[in-house]
Amino acid sequence: EALTTEAVESAPAIELKPRDDTPVQMQIKDITGAKPAATSNTAAAKNDSSSQGSPSAPTESSASSPASFGSSASSVDDSLQQLLEDAKMMQEEDGSAVEEEGNTKAKIRNALGTIVTVDFFVVCGFLLWFLAGIFCSSVLKDDTVQIAFNSNFQAFVQPALGILMIGAIAGNFFKEDEEEL
Repeated sequence: EALTTEAVESAPAIELKPRDDTPVQMQIKDITGAKPAATSNTAAAKNDSSSQGSPSAPTESSASSPASFGSSASSVDDSLQQLLEDAKMMQEEDGSAVEEEGNTKAKIRNALGTIVTVDFFVVCGFLLWFLAGIFCSSVLKDDTVQIAFNSNFQAFVQPALGILMIGAIAGNFFKEDEEEL
């Protein structure tokens, strides 16, 4: 017989409750074998939220291990503490290798940045010299400044421009990793 929409809507709602007779069991195993395993038993509470209106909470919680030398909570804390120490030690080992490589890169990047910055201001000075030569040539009708610039262009200005361009290109190879937001 096929179920109709009316039959499904008129059916009483089934209320699901946790079982009271079987507790939830959690077992923590120590994989190093140095400490005994800890077992935790928790009995589920009755879930009668329709009459009380509050969420259920476990009524009984006990941690016991028949083979433990002390309390099982302290052995779990000890194993977690050992795990944290091992993780810190591994991070320090990995970090020191990366830090040494990063330290060398940082030194090169800083030196290159200093050279490019100083050279930039030198090139700006040459630009002012060039503009002063143009001003003197056109306004004062004196070509002495422009001729002095032109005669020193190959000896001073071209190397300064070359260093600036090479430094800018080399700076891309040593630039710092940007963090994505």
